Amino acid sequence: ILPVSGRSVKKGKSAGKTSGKGIRGSKTDAGAKTDAALAIEAGAARSFVPGDKPDWVRVPAGTFQMGTKFGDVDEQPVHKVTLPAFMIARTEVTVAQYERCVKAKKCRAPMADPDCNYGQKGREDFPVNCANRAMAAEYAAFVGGRLPTEAEWEYAAGLGEGTVKGRQYVLAVEDYSEPGKPKNPDYSEINDYAWYRINSGGKCHPVATRKPSSVGLYDMLGNVMEWVSDWMGPYTADPVTSPTGPLDGSMAQVRGGGWNSHGFEARIHDRQYVEADATGIYLGFRPVKDLPTRK
Repeated sequence: ILPVSGRSVKKGKSAGKTSGKGIRGSKTDAGAKTDAALAIEAGAARSFVPGDKPDWVRVPAGTFQMGTKFGDVDEQPVHKVTLPAFMIARTEVTVAQYERCVKAKKCRAPMADPDCNYGQKGREDFPVNCANRAMAAEYAAFVGGRLPTEAEWEYAAGLGEGTVKGRQYVLAVEDYSEPGKPKNPDYSEINDYAWYRINSGGKCHPVATRKPSSVGLYDMLGNVMEWVSDWMGPYTADPVTSPTGPLDGSMAQVRGGGWNSHGFEARIHDRQYVEADATGIYLGFRPVKDLPTRK
């Protein structure tokens, strides 16, 4: 249990209800804590409408500092990471995109449940959820890609100027304002970029209905947590190139926070973990693609 501004958060607690093993979240609690004054209609400022295939964004090769000294202990030590260029999906994989894979018999359909977006009328542009890590990897392979590593995900999430990385420890109005006092506007930036506990209305939303990062990526924070390929493990202090995490494990990493996450969980450095076979209502994903190696 890690204390954060007078609260306690157990890493990995927010996966949502699952099939088989997994950690359950509280949908009722999400609604109770929602600030209606900050809730925004899903289609209010949509600038990108996804098709039935991923739209890819090129991420340039580079070196960056992974982790933060201002976060939880598992986000340290800050260390240098070098990555080659790659492609990443502009949005979280949608129900319509995932359905192509199911119809091609390359993917398994998520479980049928009112809280799972797949198979629900009118949710074609919602992120597919209730898929475990293996199911996410199957879809990634279907579109010629794979799941991102933790390092690739964090690098892409923080890329560009004027993104939420501008506040290294992205905070939210709910966490650092005292009861009965005006909310600190310095901590409200996340509302523009992410669906999370304060503004989500206790529910998932269609992709690309918050602002994109300056390189055009949507929902890297909030809406649904995103599977990455790494098993849970500590960071190294040494500089590394293209790290992939531990060779095996029982707990898998997810990134970005979801619609039921507190603001301190919807940060680019925050690390959450769940069982790899969890099919939580807060779990989604986006694939990456390797670029051809120049000869």
